[in-house]
Amino acid sequence: MNTQENDKSAAIEALKREINQRRKRKRTPSLNHPISLEIDQGILSAWRTANNSPRHLKHALHHEAFREASEAILILDERLRVIDANYAAFEWTGLDEALLIGAPWEQLFEGQAPAIEPLGPSQQSSLNVLLKKTDAQAPLNVDVSTSRFTHNKSTRYVSIIHDVTIHDRVECALRLVAAGTAHATGESFFKECVKNLAQATGVKWAMATEFTDDSRDQARTFAVWEGDGFAKDFSYETSNTPCELVLDGHVCHFENYMKDLFPLEKELVEFDINSYRGTPLFNSKGEVLGHLAIYDHQPLEETPELVSIMQIFTARASAELERMYADRALERQRKDLAHQVKTRTAEIERALAEVESLKNRLAEENLFLRNEITRTHKFDEIVGSDPKLMKVLEDVSRVAATEATVLVTGESGTGKELIARAIHQHSDRSDKPIIQINCGAISPSLVESELFGHMKGAFTGATENRPGRFELAHGGTLFLDEVGELPLDIQVKLLRVLQEGTFQRVGGKDTIKVDVRIVAATNRTLENEVAKGSFREDLFYRLNTFPIHLPALRERASDIPPLAHYFLERIKKKTAKPIEGFSEQAIELLRTHTWPGNIRELKNVVERAVIISDGPLIQVRHEHLRSDHPECDSNVITKSPRTFDDIAEIERNLITDTLEATHWKIEGANGAAKRLACAPSTLRDRMKRYGIRKS
Repeated sequence: MNTQENDKSAAIEALKREINQRRKRKRTPSLNHPISLEIDQGILSAWRTANNSPRHLKHALHHEAFREASEAILILDERLRVIDANYAAFEWTGLDEALLIGAPWEQLFEGQAPAIEPLGPSQQSSLNVLLKKTDAQAPLNVDVSTSRFTHNKSTRYVSIIHDVTIHDRVECALRLVAAGTAHATGESFFKECVKNLAQATGVKWAMATEFTDDSRDQARTFAVWEGDGFAKDFSYETSNTPCELVLDGHVCHFENYMKDLFPLEKELVEFDINSYRGTPLFNSKGEVLGHLAIYDHQPLEETPELVSIMQIFTARASAELERMYADRALERQRKDLAHQVKTRTAEIERALAEVESLKNRLAEENLFLRNEITRTHKFDEIVGSDPKLMKVLEDVSRVAATEATVLVTGESGTGKELIARAIHQHSDRSDKPIIQINCGAISPSLVESELFGHMKGAFTGATENRPGRFELAHGGTLFLDEVGELPLDIQVKLLRVLQEGTFQRVGGKDTIKVDVRIVAATNRTLENEVAKGSFREDLFYRLNTFPIHLPALRERASDIPPLAHYFLERIKKKTAKPIEGFSEQAIELLRTHTWPGNIRELKNVVERAVIISDGPLIQVRHEHLRSDHPECDSNVITKSPRTFDDIAEIERNLITDTLEATHWKIEGANGAAKRLACAPSTLRDRMKRYGIRKS
């Protein structure tokens, strides 16, 4: 017993030394030169002799090569009885020395034994001879070669029996790997592969793994057969495991003592695993992708049969694993390409949206710029020298160079728009656009869209993205005319833009930041509107940072003659009449008129006078101060109005009569504002001023 234990310990130590040498030595991976980590043959023979072998043969011919030959060798006498045999013969027949020595030749075979002619030449039997087995196992399929020789004048025969069962098992393995995996791919293939591999090699466990990182320190199984079914797949570290040595591309075979060689592997001890064979799975470049392994409770001898079967399954498994890697690479490429296409498509869509937005903005700016060109407003168009006007221009010069918000107030027609443009032209923003919006001339439902823009589909009729006036005025000035007409809900959003400089388009989610200077104008008294609750107090104070009040034309009568001549010069350029100027009577009449419509009314009167004038000097009469289609902004002038109250009464009556004639309809083609040739907001303002209500 001590000798057996010592032999076992020696064998284990030899294996450990071999493992350490393999770990230190890096070899080029090759399936054609597998490295088998086996017990030294001499140690294994000694241990096998001590445990399982019959006693040593005593004949001189029983030398070391004869005893250890892998094929069965029988020595027969002239009566064809066995007189000697080697270890393989005892093992193959299952007979011990007492039964095999002296046994007749014919009794060793299933059916008819190979014929041996006593004096015939050397011969070889057919391949279908079956050697009996006495241990209830199937007989071996063998071929027999027999030679005759003479020893001590006696005839002897040497029969060498070659086991061809391996060919049958290899053929069976080929059938299994072909039939079991013909229609399987991927992990389904490997499940069939390990199942059939275990069946072909006669072991309980078989598994297929792949290495999951470049360092090959991690591996995962995708098929584990455990005798009666598949185990759950798992991942593990390869360090200090049997498959660690497969990483160098070597075939690793442990015939016995696995649990002793790797005591830290709890699974080996728990499942009593003693034997193992692992073969690397290569790709076409010679790189190790994974490995195929079998293991069992019992010792696993490295026989030619086992080697052939493992090579068959390994070759097929290597090809399938490489195909899986190729499929994965193609799938990754497909996903990367799809991601690139998606990303590129999104970039193109964003670029197209940006181009569309820029196109719309350029179109809007172009429209406004064309309007500006046609207006041809300049700072020097503010005509006059009245002290009240000079005070206004002085305020304009002071505030223009700042970023302060300006609120311009005054009656309709006093030139609030000209003041706003003068502020812009004398500011640091003069190279940027000034964008104007008449808050009272836009339907309340569209004011928000006009100010802040809208997204496609935000409301009925929104067929495309459209920038608002704030975006168009970015970097420049936004002139909010008639700001007192804004609805309360829009006032809240306007206040936010003034405070934070950000807003969102109607129907949009993105926050837009702008840099805009605000100049607002109104003909209302906003303090009164705040008191009535129709205008937000916080917005009023935000707009009223720097107020400028424009005097009415009647308050600066000295400026009437120069203004009249200014308008005359502009109108003369559009007509072919040789008009030289105004008569003294005309100038006096213009000077004494109250001008409730202010400068706008003066311009209209001069234009009408030019049209009806026949001589070089304009003769203005009282009837020239009357319009067949009166404008509310210009009011209605009688032939010889004497007081402002008279004019107001006439205007009130005209508005009332017109409203009754249109059934109190203010807007639209048949509305009162259309008939009176004025803006609906102006008409509403006059109705409030005169207390006109529908009865």
